[in-house]
Amino acid sequence: MMLHWTPVQAEEGFNRWFLNQTLRIDLFHTGSKQSEQYTVDRLWIREGWHGPVARLSTPPPLGLYQMKVQDVASGKLIYAWGFSTLFNEWQTTAEAARGGHRTFPETVRLPLPRHPFRLTILRRDSLNRFTRVVFEQVFHPDSLVFHPEPALPEAEVTILQQTGEPQQRVDVVFVAEGYTVTQKDKFLKDARRMMKALFSVKPFRTHRQWFNCYAAFVASPDSGVDEPDKDRYRTTPLNASFGMFGLPRYLMTTDIRSLQNVAEKAPFDAIVILVNTDRYGGGGIYNLYACTTVDNRWSTYVMVHEFGHSFGGLGDEYFSSTVAYQDFYPEGTEPWEPNLTALADPAQLKWRHLVEPATPVPTPWDKDTFVARTREYRRRIHRLRSQGAAKKEIQQEEEAFQNWLKKFFAAQPYAGKVGAFEGGGYVASGIYRPALNCIMFSKGLQPFDPVCQEAIGRVVDYYTGRQ
Repeated sequence: MMLHWTPVQAEEGFNRWFLNQTLRIDLFHTGSKQSEQYTVDRLWIREGWHGPVARLSTPPPLGLYQMKVQDVASGKLIYAWGFSTLFNEWQTTAEAARGGHRTFPETVRLPLPRHPFRLTILRRDSLNRFTRVVFEQVFHPDSLVFHPEPALPEAEVTILQQTGEPQQRVDVVFVAEGYTVTQKDKFLKDARRMMKALFSVKPFRTHRQWFNCYAAFVASPDSGVDEPDKDRYRTTPLNASFGMFGLPRYLMTTDIRSLQNVAEKAPFDAIVILVNTDRYGGGGIYNLYACTTVDNRWSTYVMVHEFGHSFGGLGDEYFSSTVAYQDFYPEGTEPWEPNLTALADPAQLKWRHLVEPATPVPTPWDKDTFVARTREYRRRIHRLRSQGAAKKEIQQEEEAFQNWLKKFFAAQPYAGKVGAFEGGGYVASGIYRPALNCIMFSKGLQPFDPVCQEAIGRVVDYYTGRQ
């Protein structure tokens, strides 16, 4: 369907520096564990700028990378945007440690400047400062070479919820992957179910009136997606696959161009890929996308959890699950994510304003019992699966563990408190999280902890222009 909206009067600064168009730059991000570089692939122009029109040079301080746009003549910073990448995740894998090289497609979007501009991409250093220049180039708007509209099937866009103009709202687009032409109704039903789940959880429940949501459907030749570990391969619009970085449950796509071509049929600030399968899996990277399957019993939880990564810039608070990363947070480096800390200086805890005076930092909890019980649970699940146990029997074991977790956390002396609990960011020691439990820590459609809620609220404020 054709979407209509009334242009919002932008602040004077926006109109001075930008046209009401979107410049999309497709890039290649390539390198090894120790080196990286960007090269430009293609440039695209899209009519209208649907992102925020205020505070464009002061985005939330999130992401491992930051794009900066400066007006060449004046040197003024006119736009900035933080993000993270699959490439930087790959740099922490065993493949990279063995000397491998990889290339990942990426995309940045910005309002089209009126005058020549310098685009710089910086990466954080060990002190979390954006000082490492990994790309820099001057662009002249009057001489840019743009590619035509992509020759792809037209995405069918359905409005799920519209509360205001795109420039003053968070715009979320749910994109179909692995749904055949006869499964459009199923996709729309799944998209509405996922939207309902998102707004059932704090803080999204309290911010719902600031969100527009859309569903973008492109029919897939095959149903489902690639499952390399099962030697199953499907032809789908986004080329998503399980097994990213060798981790079976890690479900992602590197076909960013196709994803952007479909998603941009609607205004969007955030993308959620819905994959038509009942297998457990998903993933999420800040300001890239969130991805989840739709028919697993944990799918709504996975979607909200991964949206916490891709929209809120949140880190994983768990430390007991298998991951593909090695030294994701090197010793001596403070995580940039707002809900994790290396706690080098307890007096300067990044969320200290939420900690009650009587709560000690670090905050004690029975980590040893948790670790032992979790290991035993995983051994039981592995044994059941290897023996070909029925799905119901495995679910009963999962439910028993979840019930134990609730009782265990409730019995801890600082249950419900904000503190600094050791264990997070994939490691049991050296990284601390704000609360005992959170949707970023354990399974289940539950609230984000207070630190995560505050961080998400700041991102909502940015996109909506609220002070």
